[in-house]
Amino acid sequence: METVAPATGKLRELQLAETQILCDFARFCDENGLTYYIHSGTLLGAVRHGGFIPWDDDIDVIMPYEDYKKFLEIGQRGMGEDYFIQTSDTDKNYYRYYARIRRNNTTYIDKNNLNWDIHHGVWIDVFPMMEVNPGLDFKIKQTLIRAGNCILMDNFLEARMESYKVKGSLFISLMRKFYKISYERRKRWKDKVEKLVLSGKNKKCYSYVWMSVTFCWDKKLTDEKTKIEFEGHEFVVPKDYKKMLELNYKKWWELPPEDQRIGHGLETIIDLENNYTKYTKNQ
Repeated sequence: METVAPATGKLRELQLAETQILCDFARFCDENGLTYYIHSGTLLGAVRHGGFIPWDDDIDVIMPYEDYKKFLEIGQRGMGEDYFIQTSDTDKNYYRYYARIRRNNTTYIDKNNLNWDIHHGVWIDVFPMMEVNPGLDFKIKQTLIRAGNCILMDNFLEARMESYKVKGSLFISLMRKFYKISYERRKRWKDKVEKLVLSGKNKKCYSYVWMSVTFCWDKKLTDEKTKIEFEGHEFVVPKDYKKMLELNYKKWWELPPEDQRIGHGLETIIDLENNYTKYTKNQ
């Protein structure tokens, strides 16, 4: 297999800072009997590169829903003042259905999001797992996730108007009318959608809650766990982690063409020494 040099400069500094968040998170989970797995590009990087995919810029973990809920209950207190557990309950303008663990007094922000009034510290993503049946049940839950993510998106959309260049679009006009409904009412709707998506039991498969979801796996795949190395530390993965990678990436062992070896394509500000409020326009 072709070898690729690791990241350098600011990107490498970001990767190492995110790795420290992951270490602290994993230690907290181990101490409190919570199950997690590194997932998506983080799992791919661990297996194919022994750490970060050289051009990757974030870390993904998944948790069974009951463990995820427990983490949200006790994580802030347990992880301490260095961190902020970001959800739509703790950060009003954060609209997503999954949590982020943010490092306080740091900055990692897309320049297009300078007007988005949320915590913009360096983060890792924590996704709740949901039970689904393949086919119609899975497609319905995909649709609910996409729709539900729009319910509290008003601050984000207003912040991105200029970069999206969609001020006069029909979608924006309709959404602005929708957002005249009180935040409290919309938050209740969002919580109901979350309950519909995540509360299913006795389903055949698992998937996870993202902006949208593209695959699910047999529940047996995450019944057994092992650990593999990522950036010099060991983290939990499904025992048959190669099967998980095949479901997600097909030929996961193949490197993409050089012109596709990029992160999320964002123009970002990375500052590990200063709070994000130094840069945002909502100081």
